[in-house]
Amino acid sequence: PPGSQFDAHFPLMSLPWLFGIVPETIPPAPYLKAAEKDRKHWLSRVSTLKGKKVGLSWAGNPLHKQDRQRSVSFQHMKSLFRLKNISFVSLQKANTLSKEETVGLDNFHDWSAELHDFADTAALISCLDLVISVDTAVAHLSGALGQKTWTLIPFIPEWRWLRDTENSPWYPS
Repeated sequence: PPGSQFDAHFPLMSLPWLFGIVPETIPPAPYLKAAEKDRKHWLSRVSTLKGKKVGLSWAGNPLHKQDRQRSVSFQHMKSLFRLKNISFVSLQKANTLSKEETVGLDNFHDWSAELHDFADTAALISCLDLVISVDTAVAHLSGALGQKTWTLIPFIPEWRWLRDTENSPWYPS
């Protein structure tokens, strides 16, 4: 801010370079852990679901300047719900799905109204078998928890996702 006193200024995404971090020196995940009491709450809910438990986050903030390159519509995700022995759990922030959009999706569960902050989301993620997310905070939180995560990235991804690799040194899981 104008008038502030500081000795130096570095953009956040320059910190790995400034600290000399290369893929071989990235601290290993998990480096976050969900609170046990919150995890127990979600485990009691998730354990009632059938089959594998898969969390989904399909869209980021629509005001993000690159959102069009990362978000997908819920309609595009619907084909997943034909898969058997999988229960899908919404991890979508500010979920605006109508009842009509989820009619007949018996293996889709939306508890997003109960996710008030990252602690709630982390606790739910820690109870799942897999998270599938576009490049949003959910993907980063899941990776930091060491949770198995599939991140959908744009055709031309940001530099931090690297190239010619199927996983990320930031989040090996």
